[in-house]
Amino acid sequence: MAISDIINPEVLGRITMEKLASMLPNLVGVDTSDEFTLPTPGTSWKIPYNKAVAAFTRDGEGVTLTPQAVGQDFCQSVVQRAAQAYKLPDIDQLVAAYNPRAGLTMDQIIDRKIDEMAAGIAGQAMTYLTQRRIDVLEGGIPSANRLSVISSGTITAAYVAAAKALLGDKQDALKYALMNSKVYGDAQKGGYISLQPASQIFNLYGTQVNQLGAPAAGLVPTIGGMQIVVSDLAASVSTSPTGYATYLLSENSMGLYYQRALQTTFAPREELVDGGYDTAVARMDFVMALHGASYTESTNPQVYTSAALKNTSNWTLKWNQKNVGAVRLLSQ
Repeated sequence: MAISDIINPEVLGRITMEKLASMLPNLVGVDTSDEFTLPTPGTSWKIPYNKAVAAFTRDGEGVTLTPQAVGQDFCQSVVQRAAQAYKLPDIDQLVAAYNPRAGLTMDQIIDRKIDEMAAGIAGQAMTYLTQRRIDVLEGGIPSANRLSVISSGTITAAYVAAAKALLGDKQDALKYALMNSKVYGDAQKGGYISLQPASQIFNLYGTQVNQLGAPAAGLVPTIGGMQIVVSDLAASVSTSPTGYATYLLSENSMGLYYQRALQTTFAPREELVDGGYDTAVARMDFVMALHGASYTESTNPQVYTSAALKNTSNWTLKWNQKNVGAVRLLSQ
């Protein structure tokens, strides 16, 4: 019996999306929103913002004030699509994979398999979103928010402080340091990591949790007063020696806009291949944006390959660089 005879693809898609939604808070520094119906992939997506109100100026008798515009502008990003097709086992193959001594009923086995498939698909979607977030940071962070110390050596507290200082009086907004495990190891060896209560970094109340799920009373690893997040998806640069990017981020420096349903469909059954199997196809449309920077890649529809997103020439700064809550520190 085919698994598609029992499992509704909409049910699989819903459970997968629920599991992915529970993972999204691990995208620290990213504000997520699922209320949008997105256009076709490659479409430029506008993200409106309120323009800065003009500063006061000297006034007096006989001075004429020139009215300054108050209104909205927008940054741009691009609608992306990610997908994968998965072979699904027949029911008899599925049952045979479980030890009969476990005492599971057919329904329990199927429910467990749905949960396992949903968790696996959601995990891969999360990994893809994490990589695209890194690509956007690599390309979109403005030049004034970049510091390279690769010629000087590995990360130090002084280099982190210098990178934060690029934001001037806005540097205290930086809450996270996203780094490669190699950089984390160097920071540990150098004694630059300290454990602090999460409540000293974030505005937490009572048992409220931060974006990583750390209790308000819990201790988190920090550097320069920022919570450390380790991911080997953080970019490495082919230089000599190899460079590693560390990203210093404010809490909502980026935006993720996605359609609520991670679409899952079953393709026509392949009867004569590998003994016969069903195919589940999972697709996700989303926009990953860096607030304050516009993705202006010139083709129509826009290209959103990793190389295109990481290309700094495809990005335009829209805000004062101090208001872009992202800094890139490149070290050995």
